[in-house]
Amino acid sequence: MALIVFLPWSWRPWALSFLNLLVPSQRANLAAGKAHRIVIDWTVVMVRLVTRGFTRCRWVLAGDGSYFCVRLG
Repeated sequence: MALIVFLPWSWRPWALSFLNLLVPSQRANLAAGKAHRIVIDWTVVMVRLVTRGFTRCRWVLAGDGSYFCVRLG
């Protein structure tokens, strides 16, 4: 996840990453004996973490088709 900020020395906004998550592949989960979770499941986890931290702020989640935005909505 990234935060869009406007820096005084730049004419365009910058996206500063503040939450990264490494998603294991299905093969790695099978080798470890864990249940596989798809990207949308991990996105829900990240959204819950952000909403827990930003309880008094409004924020917007934006994504593209590869992140199953319709299913997330």
